[in-house]
Parts: sequence; C-alpha cells; structure tokens
Amino acid sequence: MSLTPMMRQYQELKQQHPDALLMFRLGDFYELFFEDAETASRILDITLTGRDAGSAGRVPMCGVPFHSADQYITRLVDHGYAVAICEQTEDPKQAKGLVRREVVRVITPGTSVREDEVGHRYLMAIISLSDRLGIALVDVGTGDVWVDETDTDDLQQILLQWSPAEVLMTEPPQWPWFASWRDRTSARMTLRPFDPARDDVERRVLHQFHASSRTSLGFGETSASLAALGLLLAYLEETQKQFLPHLRPPRQLQSETVLVLDATAQYHLELLATARTRKRQGSLFGLLAKTQTAMGTRLLGHWIERPLAEVAPIEERLDAVQALVEDVFLRSELQSLLKRVYDLERLAAKVSFQTAHARDLLALGHSLQVIPDIQERLATQTSNLLRRLGAQLPNLAPLAQRILNTIVDDPPVHLRDGGIIREGVDDELDELRRLAKGGKTWLAAFEQQERERTGIKSLKVGYNRVFGYYIEVSKANAHLIPEDYERRQTLASAERYVVPALKEQEARILGAEERAIEREYELFVQLREAVLAQIEAIQATASIVAQLDVLCAFAIVSSENRYVRPRIRQRRGIHIRQGRHATVEAMLGGKFVPNDVHLDDERQLMLITGPNMAGKSTYMRQVALIVVMAQMGCFVPAEEAEIGLVDRIFTRIGASDDLSQGQSTFMVEMVELAQILRQATHRSLVLLDEIGRGTSTYDGLCIAEAVVEHLLQPQLEPFVLFATHYHELTETAGRLPKVVNASVTVHEREDTIEFLHTVVNRPADKSYGIQVAKLAGIPDSVIARASELLQVRERQFPEKTAEVAEAAKVAEAEAAKMAAGSAEAAAAGPPASPTNSEAPRGYPLPLFAAASIPVVERLCALNPLEMTPLEALNQLYALWKEAREVMTWDASK
Repeated sequence: MSLTPMMRQYQELKQQHPDALLMFRLGDFYELFFEDAETASRILDITLTGRDAGSAGRVPMCGVPFHSADQYITRLVDHGYAVAICEQTEDPKQAKGLVRREVVRVITPGTSVREDEVGHRYLMAIISLSDRLGIALVDVGTGDVWVDETDTDDLQQILLQWSPAEVLMTEPPQWPWFASWRDRTSARMTLRPFDPARDDVERRVLHQFHASSRTSLGFGETSASLAALGLLLAYLEETQKQFLPHLRPPRQLQSETVLVLDATAQYHLELLATARTRKRQGSLFGLLAKTQTAMGTRLLGHWIERPLAEVAPIEERLDAVQALVEDVFLRSELQSLLKRVYDLERLAAKVSFQTAHARDLLALGHSLQVIPDIQERLATQTSNLLRRLGAQLPNLAPLAQRILNTIVDDPPVHLRDGGIIREGVDDELDELRRLAKGGKTWLAAFEQQERERTGIKSLKVGYNRVFGYYIEVSKANAHLIPEDYERRQTLASAERYVVPALKEQEARILGAEERAIEREYELFVQLREAVLAQIEAIQATASIVAQLDVLCAFAIVSSENRYVRPRIRQRRGIHIRQGRHATVEAMLGGKFVPNDVHLDDERQLMLITGPNMAGKSTYMRQVALIVVMAQMGCFVPAEEAEIGLVDRIFTRIGASDDLSQGQSTFMVEMVELAQILRQATHRSLVLLDEIGRGTSTYDGLCIAEAVVEHLLQPQLEPFVLFATHYHELTETAGRLPKVVNASVTVHEREDTIEFLHTVVNRPADKSYGIQVAKLAGIPDSVIARASELLQVRERQFPEKTAEVAEAAKVAEAEAAKMAAGSAEAAAAGPPASPTNSEAPRGYPLPLFAAASIPVVERLCALNPLEMTPLEALNQLYALWKEAREVMTWDASK
C-alpha cells in the first residue's frame, strides 16, 4: 500500500508508540489519524473528518488547536490513555521537502503535570526480585520519590493507600485482587520489559541523583526497591525524552519514624475524605485546610497520612504551632506573605520539562521576591523549628530580580508571539524593535502618500501572513489605480496591489520582526536555563514554605476551636480529659458533648456498650483522631491530653460486601480482623466495632470473646476500644485483668429515649434496640409486637435477666474501683467469673441465653404424672417427630 509521504511519516512514528494516541503537529493543529482519530473524536466529542492518504484512500482524521491542546490532552489522559506529542522539529520555511517531525514527549496518567492540580499524582513501579516486591513511587509534578520493599499482602494496602494513577510492571500481575482494584481506581496498567542486570540499574540511579554509591541512597547489596527505581527511571526517560533534574533523592515509603495508617484506617477515620461522599468537606483534611499555597495543601495531606512517631520532631512542631497561636500578628503576616507565593513545585517541574512559559517564570519571580520578607520575620522567633526554617531558606533574591527585570508585566502565553522581554534588557533586541517600529511609521506615511497620489481616500495598507503587506483599493475606485500598481489578490469588493517600494520595506520590517522574536526566544531560553541551574534551591524553598504554611494552618484551627497542646510521651498511655471529635464538633457548630478516656498498662481494653446512635463509634473515632492530630504536631480538641507514642492505628468499623472478590460482609470483617491480630503491637491503638455481628449470635459472641482474650496476651497487648452489643461480654471485665467497661448513657422516658452522648465507667443494662427502631420510623404495629415479644422472652428467662443485671453490677463496681486507682481493689484482684456449676439451671454456658423452641415449650407444658402409659407414648412419638423436623442432625447416627 502506497501512502503519501506525510502519512508514511505518521505511520513510522506511530509504530514507535503503538500504545499511545499520536498527536501529529500540522501547522496550528495537532491531528490524529486512523483508530486514534476515532478514539479521540468519541472521547473529546469533536468532529471526525477524513484526509486523503494515497492508495489507502480517505482515512479518519480529527484535530485540536495547538494553543489549547492541554485541555484536550488532559481529558484523554483522564480516560486512561497515553498521548504522544509529535512536533515539527525544523522551520517549515527552511525545510526541503517534508518537514521533520519527532515525538518530544509521551504524557501518561502517571506522568501528567497540571497547573490546576493541588493534590498528588503518582506513578508506581513494581518489580519482583529475590522473593521480594520492590516498589518505587514518584510524583513527577513535585519531584518526590519513594521506595520500599514489601510482600503481596502489604502491597494491596499500599495500592489502596497511595492510589497511583499508573502502575508500571514487567509482566502481568497474577494477584486475584489486582483486577478489582484497577476497576475501582481506573489506574493505567503499563507493561515494560526490564532486566535489572542488563539495564545497569545502579548506574542509572546514581546518575539521576548525583550519588557516589548505592549505600549513600540507602540501598543494600541486593535490593528489589533499587530495581523498581531503575525501572521507573527508565520509563520516565522513555516517555519524557529528557533528563529530569527536579527528581529528589528517594525516601522510604514505610518507616518506623511515622505512625502507620493503612487505607482502611484512613477511610474509617475520614482523614482525607468523608466515607459517604468521598469529599474533603467534613474530613480532618477539610477541617485543617487553612493553607494558603498549593505546596502547603499537598504537604498537609501527607502529614495527615503519615503522622510522626518520634517525640523530638513532634515537640518541635508543637513549639512552632504554640508560637504561632500566641503571636497572632506573626501568624497574620506570614499568611499574607504566603498568599503571594505560587506553586513553586509545579513551576520547578515545568522548568525541568522545558515547558515553562513567560508567565510561569514571572510567577516564579514574584514568589521568590516574597521569601526575604518571610525570612526576616522568622529570624527572631523562640521556636527552634521556625528559626531553623527561616535560616535554611536559600538566597534566591538575585534570581527573582533577574526574572522580574527581564520579563514584561503581562507577557503573552506563547513564546513565539514575541513581546516577552522588557526594553533595555538586550541591545540587539532593542535595535531590532526600533527598526520594526520605524518601518511601521514608514508604512503609515506611505499610506497617506498613496492616498494623495491616487486621490483614493479609502485606500489602505494592510498585512496578512500569506501575502505580506499590500495596498487595498475598492473596486469602485479601480479606474484610479496607477500603472505601477501590481495586482496581488482579488476580493469580492476590492483589489489588493503591491509596488516595489512596499516590497523593499516589507523585507526590512519582517526581517526585523522575525529576528526580534528569535532574539526574544534566545533570551528567554537563557533565563530558563538560569532558573534550571537553581532548581534544587527552588525545591528547598518550596519545601520550607509548605511546612510554614501547614504550621500556620494548625495554629489558625487550634486558635479558632479552643484546642490545647498535647503532652507527648515515650511511655505507653492515652489520657484525654474532655476530648471532642474535631470534625463532628465543627459540623455541629461547636456543640459537642466531651468525654474522657484513660488507657494505660492497667486499663488496656475498654468494652463500650450502649444503643445504636448513642455515640460509641464517634467516641472511638475521636480518640483515634486526637492521637493522629497530636502526632502530626497539631493542637487537639480537649481540655487536656497526654499521648504516649502510637506506632499504628487499626480500625474495624462497619462492614460491607466485596462482591468483586466474592466476599460477604462477614468475610470482609474477618479478613480485616485477621490483619489486625497479625500486625498489632503493644504500641498500637485498635478500634473494633461490633465484631462477630455478621454471623449467628453464638458464633459471633464466641469470636468476640476470643478476640478479647487474644488481644490481652502479654506479647501483644495493644490499646483497644471495643464497641459491642453483646452485653454478655461485659462480664469479661470481672474475670480478665486490664479490661474495663464503659457505656454511652441514655435517658429513658415512657416509650422513648434521649441520647446523652456521655461515656461512663459501667456497662449498659440494655440495648434499647426497640426504642431506636421507633426513632428510625419503624411502623407502630411492628414496634408494639416487638415489645410484646421482648416481654415474653424476659418472663421466660428471669434467671438469665437477673444474671446479666448482677454481672453488670459487678463489672460496674470493678470499673469504679479501677478508675479510682484503689490500692485495695488492686490487692483483692478481679472477682471470679461464674463456673458452669454455678450457672443458672438450663444454660450450658453463663454467657448464653437459651433460645425459645416450640417443641421444648410443649414438652415443658406436659404433666406425665397425670398421663396414662399409652398417652405418654403417643405424646413422646409426636414430640419426637416434631423435633426431627426442627433439628438438622442425621437420625441414622
């Protein structure tokens, strides 16, 4: 098949990038052909046309203007496609034959850099080496790089937590959960062949980060994470077609210096978004987002995801927040200055990609101009962190001044439009502009001269890019045209002419204008290279500005909401007096019932009972949120708080089916619970809500009790908040050490209840399920029938009712003694639990209440002393038949 030369050029470039949509530059448009055109026209909702391709006939084609291509590329990338940008790499005026074109960059979901994107966009590489999974993660827009090594179980949590836009691997993954994760996230899957030995990974990594050895970057002799980083860098080189100097040295993805919050904990605690709407408003992030810069907003999210787990750096942050809380004028001044700082991280990335235009550099100049004022205000602060951040700010004032002295105040977006460089910056440019301006003065004089010479008052001199300068005369005045006028173009109502003098002046004017634009571009590139030489200093400035921004946000929220500084301790223990749930309080306009919590070596596991909607889950979450905020370095919503360092927070709250993996609600609950029991340590905080409710009452209760016992093992012993409706569990506070009862109180009146939201140190005496059902709007007839059935059950088992009440009293008394720290209670030890022999008659275990079975009720109603032998035999046979219908065992056994 014989194609036209241009279409052959297109096909050759397309073969080099078969997985990408090829945007082919033709004049002022990017064009797409064949299947790419059909795909793009459908996604972008633009007209699909055609073009003659030679013997192939007319092929599908569509295009977008090059000056507005970014918005179209973004839409294609958001649909999971890669886009290859093909540019003309030589001047069409100087080209001999077909203009040379090359793919200058491939934009993928993981490598897209957007000015309006405040959050992170991640590209993740995963590679298997020596039975370990190596991970490398990069945000190309900020230059941040992370690495780690893990196994399959942790990988799933890492993917859920970091949610990369694109995953890079050497072979298709075999994990059964991976496909469902991709379906939920729409992440792009990219496969690339890669051999760590053949591709000289170490050389590539050391060159990228200017390092002398792998150990200086934290890599060992055999490192799967180093291989993953090599794969990632090779892919960036392949797609970006250039070295990226703004990438920062890699950091560990998971570290002992941070509080670990997996995706489940982040979801349940609503740290970055609400569980129901998945929006920021109503989350901890939404509450704390008083930042003024894009860098600060991104860092805030990072600090929320990764709170600290070391006392010294937490205290440094708290010192800084306290200084900003106490000095309202400093806080106000810093915020005013921060508002003037643009997104330095994104600007640095654009400079690195060589895509920064004049307005980008101007924004950079204005931002850097603010830094000395920030530095001056930090120099005398009492906070070590604030003083150090100020001292570490690089001196970029000369670069800022050069930018502002070079770029005009309102430059055009496109570099080739000219008008970017100020007057007086370059002598050659000034001279070219003078010539061009002088030529335009000549044109005005020439126009007036020709009007007088010809007597045509409407005569005018014009210009277009096709015909150059011309003299336009209406057809009504055609009889007045002089003989030396040479016709250039005919219009519907006018004729256009040229004369030798106009041609000569055109050459001088256009030559000066074109050379002036070329000179401006040369000067701009020189300026951009000067900025690139300072890229590390600009990134350091961005990092410091982001930290100041977040610290100011902490101070603002703390001041506005009456938060207090927590005391951070190395020893175990969580003691909070009058704590509040930060986001719920904000949504309620400051109206919130505060509560205490005390967890230490003597009070390790708190069993929380009470009706639904009373606030058990809110209470547990508020404790976890206070820990997170404290270890972030923020003040907390409480009257007083002392937090012993927590290494990890686990949550098992609520449940839902995972149909994509064929898992029921109960299976999801058990999988999450299994992970907690495997990974929790004595430094962890565990939140458990309604464990065992997804199965039968007996099974669920047994599982819940076994979990309590397991968490109390000496080698484990995390702090646990355990909310349950199994009131039988409250007995464990009497027979197991380190377990205390608590309940959320309600006020009962007539047939309804009022939630008081106050946590007290005693178990709940009932669940109030029927009252809650009534509040929810269940029909009165159902409520009435449920009340009748409850009364019947309570009359049937008075012994059990009394037993539960007695157990509640014992547990309440024990909890009161432990809360008071009574030495006498400690000496006496916990009360013994009832044995099976002490259990009320008719109950195989003291924890279980017998179910109501009709055949048993009928048997109890019989009086064998008043029956004849024949009547007794008949009744026995009838009951035997009925029992066989009820029970499920095999009678043959």
